[in-house]
Amino acid sequence: MRRLGLLVVGLALAATGCATTSRPRPAGVDVSGTWSGMWLGHGIIGVSEELAVFGTSAGMTPRATRSGIVAIPRELPASVELIQNGKRGYGRIVLDGTAAAEAVPVAIRVAGSTGSRVVFEVSGSRLEMMHELGASNFTAVFRIDGDHMVGHIRGAEPPVRIVLTRERPERREGPPGPGSGTLLRPPPSLPAPVAPAKPPKGAEVPKGAEAPKEGEAPKEGEAPKEGEAPKEGETPKGPEVAVAPQQPTPAPEPRPEPKAFAAVPELQSVYFDFDKTDLRPGEAAVLDKNAEWLKTNTMMVLIEGHADERGTNEYNLALGERRAKAAREHLISRGIDADRITTVSYGEERPVCTERNEECWQRNRRADLLVRPR
Repeated sequence: MRRLGLLVVGLALAATGCATTSRPRPAGVDVSGTWSGMWLGHGIIGVSEELAVFGTSAGMTPRATRSGIVAIPRELPASVELIQNGKRGYGRIVLDGTAAAEAVPVAIRVAGSTGSRVVFEVSGSRLEMMHELGASNFTAVFRIDGDHMVGHIRGAEPPVRIVLTRERPERREGPPGPGSGTLLRPPPSLPAPVAPAKPPKGAEVPKGAEAPKEGEAPKEGEAPKEGEAPKEGETPKGPEVAVAPQQPTPAPEPRPEPKAFAAVPELQSVYFDFDKTDLRPGEAAVLDKNAEWLKTNTMMVLIEGHADERGTNEYNLALGERRAKAAREHLISRGIDADRITTVSYGEERPVCTERNEECWQRNRRADLLVRPR
């Protein structure tokens, strides 16, 4: 019995020792930092079947969908800043150029370059991110692989994918620790000195090319000998260097000058629904009448696209441009020469009504037609 008791005590001590020397559980993934990369998706433009065929024949490669829209491929910069505390954290996401990409959630498009604030949770190699005001605004799911993340926005149609890489800070010199030392950069390379070529032994030195004698100052236009300083009041002259003439910068293409165009009573404006660019049947009929007048009056046409005040300036400019182009394509389909028509967008900059109600906003969501002689 005594031996049995000692054996039990020994086994208990051994088990305790093994428990104390077991490895600790590994820590979870830390995604804190700045991530940058690209978002990939499609910008959707509502068009008729005839316009989809026209775009393809012009050399574009849009994808026509069953609902009569064209999805233009988009691949633009994306960035995310994250701060993690345990399994959860918060941060900000920015997707550039989403103003005309309806597949991207409105919360991200309206935020623009400012970005949308988010909260997230990490579980193993999976990160789920949502808008700080709730998942109803948007949710994005990522798979983490070291310093790389690949994910998508849940429920986006067409799909929106995001590919990110963590930015690593540059290596610093000095003692270790955050913020210590200065950035370690390679020293600037200096050109190696070139020794003057000596004439071969016995070769005749051209007249006037002899080096000045000891104690003499170099002649005008010559550099002093190595180790000598120029005389007081003199400025040493170096070798002349030919400078290539600068090429003039090409001037940007001028924006159409509205003062050159004027409205005429025969051409009526067309109006759009909220956040839409497709033409309603009544507005298409108005453009048909405009096209008949333009066929007998061969003038140049300027179509101005406008939006109401709701939304960001960037988004409304893109929306106004798409509305102007929708009117332009309708006129082209009715036989008006495309070279006669120019478009410009003013977004929310030029309202015809400033009251804050739906009746006033409807009047501002428009495309105006102006003309001038050729």
